[in-house]
Amino acid sequence: MTSEDQSSGNIAPHRGVLVCLCGILGFGCPVFGIVAWVLASNDLAGMASGSVDAAGAGLTRLGKTIAIIGIVFFAIMLLYALLWGDGSMLTSTGINGPEDAGTLP
Repeated sequence: MTSEDQSSGNIAPHRGVLVCLCGILGFGCPVFGIVAWVLASNDLAGMASGSVDAAGAGLTRLGKTIAIIGIVFFAIMLLYALLWGDGSMLTSTGINGPEDAGTLP
């Protein structure tokens, strides 16, 4: 693959940097992680078929890995909060039940 192929429009540019950025942002907001995962999957499939510049394969794989780790981390933290949290996220009651709801610690 030459730069002439890319400039003539035969090969789409890779989005490795964008995938990495979205993967990192996915730790704070899992929507970005999902976007990174989808973009990376599409780009890696395009790289395998030769329609996307393969120079960014490493960055794209890294971004996909970071996105997957971020999504799994978010899911574990959400599951922990829902199952073993004090329940204040789900109800308006206090720690000791409804009678404790209006008092401050």
